[in-house]
Parts: sequence; C-alpha cells; structure tokens
Amino acid sequence: MAGVAGGLPEDLQAVVQGPELPIAVLDDDVAWVSGAAQIAEEEAIAENTFEFHFSFGLGSGRLEFGLAGLAVGDDNLEIPAKDDLVFPVAVEVVDLKPDVIIDHHPDTGVKAPFLDIRPNYGATATIMTEYLWAARIKPSAKLATALFHAIKTDTHDFTAQTQMEDVKAFQYLFRHANIHLARKIEQADLRLDYLKYFKTALQAMRLRKGWVFAHLGPVENPDICVIMADFFMRVSSVKWSIVSGTCDKKLVIIFRNDGIRKNAGRVAKDSFGQLGSAGGHKTMARAELSLSGLKEQIDYRDAAKLQLWIINRTKKKS
Repeated sequence: MAGVAGGLPEDLQAVVQGPELPIAVLDDDVAWVSGAAQIAEEEAIAENTFEFHFSFGLGSGRLEFGLAGLAVGDDNLEIPAKDDLVFPVAVEVVDLKPDVIIDHHPDTGVKAPFLDIRPNYGATATIMTEYLWAARIKPSAKLATALFHAIKTDTHDFTAQTQMEDVKAFQYLFRHANIHLARKIEQADLRLDYLKYFKTALQAMRLRKGWVFAHLGPVENPDICVIMADFFMRVSSVKWSIVSGTCDKKLVIIFRNDGIRKNAGRVAKDSFGQLGSAGGHKTMARAELSLSGLKEQIDYRDAAKLQLWIINRTKKKS
C-alpha cells in the first residue's frame, strides 16, 4: 500500500511521545470519527504513547459535529449522548493547537508540528489505514468496519474523487470488516428527530434551472444540511444542491453537484471565502460563516432574505 512505508513517519512518532495529544480531525464523516476513536481505544499503537482528542472544524468551538450519528457497536447501532461518549474529546476547541493534523481536504494554512494533508486522496480514512498498514497493526473488526464505511462514504462509493490508494485501502479493510454491520450502518443513516427537516427543506426549496437552494433555519446539527443536500441530488433534474442552516452561531452552507464540468469547492470559496471558511472538492464543498460577521451583509434572522442572499452570491460566482 502506497503513501506510508517502512513504519510510521519519524516526525509523527516524535510528536506523539507526550502523555496527551490533541489531534484535529478535519472531517465530517462519523464513521471516520468512530474509527479514529477505536484506534485510540483499542489498538496497541495508542496504549502506552498517547490518547486522542477530537475537534471538528478547527477553531469552531463545537463538540457535537459528527458525533450525533452512528457509533459502531459489536451487534447493534447506538446514538451516543454527549455525556456517554466512550472516548476522550476536546469539549472546547476554540484555542486548540493540535500537534498532528491529518486530512484529505485542501490545505487551509493551519499549522502544526506534524501535517499530513493529501487533498488528492478521497478519504482521510485511507491515510489512517495506510498508517495501520505501515505499523503492521491488524485492525479489529470494528475499526476495519468504521474505516471501510468512511472510505465508501467520502468517495460516494468511488464515484467522487478517488485515488488508487483509496481502492487499495478499501480492499485491505474488506478482509477484516464486518460487512453485515457495515450494511446496517448504511441502511440506518437517519435519526427519527431528523425527519422533520425534510418538511422544512421541501417547503424552503427554490428550484432554478437545475439548482436547488434550501435554507433550513436553525438546525441542531450541521449534518442535517449534509443529509438534505444529498437528498436533493437524488432528483434527476437537479444538477446543484445547496442547503444551509444555522448552528452554534454559524451559518453552514453545504454544496453538492453532479460532477459534470462543475467545481463545488471553487464555487464555495469564490462565493463565501472572503467571509469565512469555504472550500472542498469538485462535487462536495462546505462554507462556515460566523453569524456575527454577517450583520453588515444581511439580516440573518430573516430566513427568506438570507436564502436570497445565498442564492445571489452563489449564482454570481458560478
């Protein structure tokens, strides 16, 4: 398997010799989060060297992003409560200065003693699988299942940005994963209390020549915007799906498209990069803007005005 050879990188080993290591996982895939937690909790590489602390969107100050989804269990699926999490987390990440950042999204300029950012990879889970391979650690069934599902999710079943490294990692994990459990995870990707947002999204939907825009207003978790954006892409006439919502004093905008001569990351960055964090891949992207910084731009408390503002900025830059 390419990418990491001959054991873990020496500079990574040097960084992780302390008793406690904050790691920023800049990803939005709950399967990857669960898998990374399993590494810290179960695998020998973490037993005597360091423990993992997690943040989602460096500097965002949010804990629940991605944690309200599915947790991998031996025989069932559980939705963990915040106080019931079985792995260490960084509750407040505003001032977090990670020693290690591993990611597959474009480099945003965040600094750390050890950086492994590979924007050409389809999934962060692929990088972590290569680390396990290099360290000659056989993943447990739960860990392999989590990483297996994360690669499938991030690459959209290998229809989105994918490298041969993603395919090789997937093939390796397939031999160790619980496929029955992976299938259950795929089929149970909705929480009951999320169903109300489908009604909100359909009522807010604005369709313009293959573009769907929907502003959901306040949401309890940004993942809801992701679910709705993916949902609209299942409509045959939809070429672009852009769903937004407010959460934790931020405006979150999710971009999806059909991948035909389009670049979601560029549109997101050009439309909102000057106002906050924005970027992504050709078919998937995200923008996060502080609500306090939008006061001079738009009355974000007026959902209709905010949605029209998002539409106008996006269409102007597309």
